[in-house]
Amino acid sequence: MSMGLLMIRFVFPVLWTVSVLAGTVRPDSLSAARRRIIPSPDTLLLAPDSLKKQKTELFFHKLEEKAARQYWAKVIHNIVVVPSNRKPLRDTLQTEQGILAYQEFEGRIIRKIQLRKLEIFGPTVTDTTAAPQNWIERGINRMHFYTSDRVLMNHMLVHPGTVVKADLIADNERLLREIPSVEDARIYLSPIGTDSVDVLVVTKDVLAKAFSLELSDAQKGKLRVWDQNFLGTGYEVDHILRWDPDHAPVVGYEGLLKVKNIMGSFVDARLNYVTGYRENLWNLNLSRDFYTSGVRYAGGIEWTKGRVLQTAWIHDSLVWPVAIGGNTYSIWVGKAFPVQTENWFTRNRNNIVFAGSLSRDAFYERPSEVEPYWLYPYQNKTLLVGSLSFTAQDFYRTNLVYSFGRTEDIPFGSMLTILGGVEWNEYYTRFYSGFSFSKGYYVGRLAYLYTKLELGGFLHHGQLEQGVFRYNMNAFTNLVVFNRFYFRHFIKLDYTLGINRFEDEFLYIREPDGLTGYDGRLVHGKKRLMLKGESVLFTPWYVLGFRPAFYGFLDAGWIGSETQFIMNDSFYTGTGFGIRIRNERLVFDTFQAGMIFYPEKLPGMNSAMFVFGTMSRIKFPDFFVRKPDIISFR
Repeated sequence: MSMGLLMIRFVFPVLWTVSVLAGTVRPDSLSAARRRIIPSPDTLLLAPDSLKKQKTELFFHKLEEKAARQYWAKVIHNIVVVPSNRKPLRDTLQTEQGILAYQEFEGRIIRKIQLRKLEIFGPTVTDTTAAPQNWIERGINRMHFYTSDRVLMNHMLVHPGTVVKADLIADNERLLREIPSVEDARIYLSPIGTDSVDVLVVTKDVLAKAFSLELSDAQKGKLRVWDQNFLGTGYEVDHILRWDPDHAPVVGYEGLLKVKNIMGSFVDARLNYVTGYRENLWNLNLSRDFYTSGVRYAGGIEWTKGRVLQTAWIHDSLVWPVAIGGNTYSIWVGKAFPVQTENWFTRNRNNIVFAGSLSRDAFYERPSEVEPYWLYPYQNKTLLVGSLSFTAQDFYRTNLVYSFGRTEDIPFGSMLTILGGVEWNEYYTRFYSGFSFSKGYYVGRLAYLYTKLELGGFLHHGQLEQGVFRYNMNAFTNLVVFNRFYFRHFIKLDYTLGINRFEDEFLYIREPDGLTGYDGRLVHGKKRLMLKGESVLFTPWYVLGFRPAFYGFLDAGWIGSETQFIMNDSFYTGTGFGIRIRNERLVFDTFQAGMIFYPEKLPGMNSAMFVFGTMSRIKFPDFFVRKPDIISFR
């Protein structure tokens, strides 16, 4: 424990000091037109220009001279290294509010809309003149099925003859970037006369087809083939084939079909089928979200039927496998009412939202040990939940946060939600109440900060049961630039407390909410405090479009009983470092390799381990209202 505390006392002050340095950036001016804030630039130059022209540039200059002497060396050099005479990629964006680029055109009439689709390799939305560097890139560009005009136009919120609204154009640009087959998108407005504009929509696709092969040993493995833009239609198809001779059936299959924004309605459909020795189920989901602040109706329906093998606590022991079979149904609907305020930060972006959901769990196969206060997830029950929310939201536009260069939309604003409901389970009826408050904003010129506070539980016989209190904080600093390298630091804090939880309900210190890399269930409790810090170094190197980033992290966690002071609970730490590699032009997840060390011995784990695998893209928490549900205990 002393070793872990020593690391916390040393590493976190260092991270915080560097983050403070990142906040010393000069703020931009305030837009007077509609009093929208332009946040501080997201870069800080810590090295003088003279240093940039020394060792690094000299190395690449000599390398280029030597490569020019032989044909094949020159070809390889041009594939791997960006030539010095080529216009450099603009791979960092100044953080700014999305609407700023369109405010000067507010009120003009849209004359026409044109689409421009960029090649996968070569141009970018910020440099459309760049060209592919070799025959491989040119060949892929020619063979790719680009996202169809129909798909792009179905995502347009504006049309010829309508009036320009800056916030609506900014929302439209963000929605285009959310299309799975699109890497990045920009909307440009060109003035025509004094009262009209032409709209140019520039999109850049990803190479949407991919496959992966994982082999556990010579006889076990998994083959996955997927396409996020089937024949340019925007449909997502995913096929997974598993084989394991130690279980029957030997071969398992999972198929997934997603259709986004059906006929321009912004209704998404998902159909999933899984069969194998661990599960056999169907899932169907239809949903329409509050995708912008101007949407007035949202809702969805979902149905799941099938059988799976899961892990469950039975008679104080962790048992696997446990067969679970049943049907789950849910439906929800929401209605938003606009609220006009004088808040210059999110003016005309405020809503009061009423929403309600009804769900039903019906099991035909489950453990015989299910009781009123045991194995709650497998009880037959019907839950009705309603919510009243006040939400205000807009977006910043930046990059090099969770991406490796593509544009990212960071939500800022706040949301307050009050929950109420009733549950009819097979043993008794009880009521539910809760609330949550979340807020995201830039802290001066220092960092972006997201916080969320939640409290909720059931009322039964005048007592609160299955209650949960959670506080979550997620922050990242402004970007720090040293020479051609980019640093960003991340800090997460999560405190979760269970209140009168059932005996078999536990928190764990495993991923994703606990220690990085730990997947065990033997360390558990009713209360948990996690503090996580990470630093990421984005490099300027591109090798065949793949960009490496180096990272280092430190995790510290306390977990224990409901009544004891958290600092007296069991204490665990983890620290590590590694490399992440991603090509934003491809649909593959980020590749990751590194080392993790656990100074305090964890049950079932070595004190050091090597990690090798992929990590999915992280999404920013936003302030859109979704299906009302009880606050989870996880």
